[in-house]
Amino acid sequence: MLPTLSAVATVGALLLAVVCLQWLIQVNADGTGYLAQRAMACRNDHEARRAAVVFTFAQVLVRSLIWLPIALGLLLLFPPQGAPGSEAYVAERETTFVRGIAETLPAGVKGLMLTGMIAALASTVDTHLNWGSSYWTNDIYKRFICRALRRQPTARELVWVARISNVLILAIALVIMAQLDSIKVAWESSLLLGAGVGTVLVLRWLWWRMTAWGELAAIAGSAIFVPIVLIYIPENLAGLRMLVVAAGSTVAAVATSIWLQPVSAGTLVEFYRKVQPPGFWAPVAREAGEDVHAPLTELERGLAAVVLAALSTFCLLIGLGTWLLQATPPAWLPERNAWIVLNLAVGTALVPLWVHLGFRGLLGARD
Repeated sequence: MLPTLSAVATVGALLLAVVCLQWLIQVNADGTGYLAQRAMACRNDHEARRAAVVFTFAQVLVRSLIWLPIALGLLLLFPPQGAPGSEAYVAERETTFVRGIAETLPAGVKGLMLTGMIAALASTVDTHLNWGSSYWTNDIYKRFICRALRRQPTARELVWVARISNVLILAIALVIMAQLDSIKVAWESSLLLGAGVGTVLVLRWLWWRMTAWGELAAIAGSAIFVPIVLIYIPENLAGLRMLVVAAGSTVAAVATSIWLQPVSAGTLVEFYRKVQPPGFWAPVAREAGEDVHAPLTELERGLAAVVLAALSTFCLLIGLGTWLLQATPPAWLPERNAWIVLNLAVGTALVPLWVHLGFRGLLGARD
């Protein structure tokens, strides 16, 4: 995590590229419904942005300072056996946390931990089941099948379709789960399938020309490219697999959006006035009678706020983590206390900068 100066240009840059690409070319690139639900539950834009900041610090900083030391300690107590990278090694490493619960916690705390884990699992499962049944019921059955049959479904009929969809989705998930050797395989498969739509999910907010047909083209492109890369690209080149799927699906989405008719001007103007999206929206801003330079300026300001906020968060994480774990500082700054103070000072000093950029114009919007 703290390479020497000679390794930064190679290992450090490569690590940063992998992290950035995995953020951009995956299905959660635009925040997904998880964060959207939380933002839309807020009273106004100011509260939504403040909630996002609180969530980020709680998720990245506070939670990491709790579970990372626990994970490292459990790996020392229960070191995985076998050849590193093998399926048996990965599977045993993934059971470390469960072994820690079973062998280190007293009876009462163990029951509380299991209850919490079951609750977390249940909330995730029922969320995905509800999402899936909603897609099947409203977006497929009601919109396409019933429209093709030229009939209007009743509310009772839609409820039964949703119930049947829940059963089918759960059955499919159980069949797929039985074929997976480890959680690592599940994550890699999920990232690969979602690699084709990540860029498109970001572009739909930043570029007025992206359409729903382009998003469908990205999904179709992923379905086509994933089997190809699984056959022709070796398993040890997982990063290359993601890049190929992402590049092919993005090209398909952009080409489809440009080739087909764009969204009507009235719809775009209404969306722009309501959302004020940043990025490449100059033609729509002109139609709306607003400043054509404002969207791009807002994008630049937002990107600067994101970079500074991320740097602030990770400086605080490294400083507190080094102090908490008695970690070794980098070779170019061997004094551990100086390294801790430097990270904490930089992380704290950056806070006013990203607060000013991220909340400018919203500090008075509280009603």
